Amino acid sequence: MTDKARQLYEEGLSAYKKNQWAESRAALLAAWSLNKHWQIAGLLADCEAQLGRHRDAAEHGAYYLKNSPADRHDRAMKLLSDAKAKIATLTLQVAPAGAEILIDGVSVGRAPLAEPLFLNPGTHDVVARIVGRPDAARAVAMKAGSEESVSLKVGEAVVPPPIPPIEPRSLVPSVVLGGVAAIGVAAGVGLFVAGNGKLSTAEDLHKSADDAHRSCVPGASNFDSRCADIDKISAAADTLHRVGFGVLVGGGAAAAGAVVYLLWPSSKSTTGASLQVLPVATTTGGGLFATGKF
Repeated sequence: MTDKARQLYEEGLSAYKKNQWAESRAALLAAWSLNKHWQIAGLLADCEAQLGRHRDAAEHGAYYLKNSPADRHDRAMKLLSDAKAKIATLTLQVAPAGAEILIDGVSVGRAPLAEPLFLNPGTHDVVARIVGRPDAARAVAMKAGSEESVSLKVGEAVVPPPIPPIEPRSLVPSVVLGGVAAIGVAAGVGLFVAGNGKLSTAEDLHKSADDAHRSCVPGASNFDSRCADIDKISAAADTLHRVGFGVLVGGGAAAAGAVVYLLWPSSKSTTGASLQVLPVATTTGGGLFATGKF
């Protein structure tokens, strides 16, 4: 031993002879931190057994048995067997080598462990861990005096599936939709302007009839023959307004479709993409008819 370690050992031995177990253990632990000597381990094991610290006594007793001279083995074996009767002994087989081993969340080393683990009775969570792989875990219930052997194998590394390349979308549908939107807006505005022109003509005819004190009531003596034209022109203006509104809605939908198409990437091939958009207008309404494949 070093001089300091021997001095601490002598202090621990003196307290031990006086049955001052706590004081003796404190001095012996300080000596042990300086020099892992079998004499210190043997005295520590005996002192810890007296204090009821059986797990610590087993650890130091195992070191004492392994490293002491042959003439001390009988005493060492008795210290170790007495301690092991109060605790549980766990032998671990962990693969692969190098995996970190944790007992109840506390690291106790890396595989393979050279010695069994001494644990207090009860249930313990045993985990083998390698960063980047799934943990191997097991709960082990242990009784005083029991000896258990557990095998753990850390899972293979989790490899994420490859991300398929995102093929660029064809610009043809968006160009077509944008063109349809422009045409739809222009046509809708034109239809609204035309409808307003007819409506203005009908209003002028109606005002002219009123100024001439003519009536559009059928059978009236002052019935104006222009009333039929006024009705037809008003109906045409209403139709143009409704068709214009429908075409404007269709143009807006086409514009929104073009934007969504460009902003919504797809991993699927766009080969063979096609789109057909046709304006539809009748005397009762209007809009767009679209069909295609994406």
